[in-house]
Amino acid sequence: MGCGSSRNLQVTERNEENAPQDSNTTATKQPLSPIDVAKLEKQVFKVRNTSDSIDTFTILWEELPPKPEVSLQEVCELQPNNAIECWDAVRATSVKQEDIAKPATKRRGWKTIRLFVSSTFKDFHAEREVLVKQVFPELRLWCEKLKLYLIECDLRWGVPKEATSEETVKICLGEIDRCFEDNQWPFFLNLSSHRSGWIPSKTEVPNYLAKEYGWIFGASITEMEIIHGAFRGANPNALFLIRDPLFISTLPNELKENFSESNSDAMEKMELLKKCIKGRFPVRS
Repeated sequence: MGCGSSRNLQVTERNEENAPQDSNTTATKQPLSPIDVAKLEKQVFKVRNTSDSIDTFTILWEELPPKPEVSLQEVCELQPNNAIECWDAVRATSVKQEDIAKPATKRRGWKTIRLFVSSTFKDFHAEREVLVKQVFPELRLWCEKLKLYLIECDLRWGVPKEATSEETVKICLGEIDRCFEDNQWPFFLNLSSHRSGWIPSKTEVPNYLAKEYGWIFGASITEMEIIHGAFRGANPNALFLIRDPLFISTLPNELKENFSESNSDAMEKMELLKKCIKGRFPVRS
C-alpha cells in the first residue's frame, strides 16, 4: 500500500494475529469465517501514527487503492477495539477519488440542491441557528437567481423524539442518500469540536442496515454521517469546519460538559477524527 516507506508511519498487518497456525501444531483449528478469509486475502492494514504529524494522515488517505479492500457487507462484521481500528476499517472501504464530476454548464429548468448539515446537536445549537436564520435564507435567494432550489437538511427537526434506534439511523443516513440521488455528490457541511455524540451498539443497528451502509461499530452516528457522506469517496462537495480547541477554556465551568466529552478515550477519539478529516481533505493552497 506504500505507507511503509514513510518515516512517520509504523505499519503492521492486522491479519498476523489471525494467521493460520503451522500444520505441525497440535492445537485444534477452527474453520475461518468469511470475514476472516477476507481479512487474510485482502491484507487490511493498521497504520499507527508515531509522530503526531498531520502529514502522516494525509499520506494515509492519499495512498488509497482504486477499489475498496473490504466490502461494506464485510466491514460491518469487524469488531474494532479502539478508534484507530475504526478508522483503519473506514480506510479499507474507501477509494481515492480522481474523477471529480464537473457541474453541468447547460441545463433547463430548476435544479434541487440538498445541503446536509452534520454535527452533534448540543454543542452546535447556536451555530445551527445562525445557519438556519441568517446564512441559508441569503443563500436561498442567491440560488433562486440561478434557478437552484435549496433544501437544507437539518435533522434537529427530522428525527422524532419517539423514534427507535433503527428509525434514527435510517433517517440520518437516508437523508444523505437523497442528497446523492439529487446531486450526485452531497453538499455536505460538518461542524466538529469535542463531542462525538451517540455511539450505537451492535444491537441498535439491524444487520440489514449495517450491511447496507458498511457500519463501523464503535463509530458515532455523526461519524457515520461523515463516513457515508464524505470519506469513502472523497466527496468534492464536502466542507468541514473545526472549532478552535481554545474555545472550551473560555466557557464557564457549568457549561463545559455540554461542549466536551468527560473521559479521555472519547477525547482521543475526537482528536483522531479531526486528524483524519485534515488528512482526507487537506487544505489546498
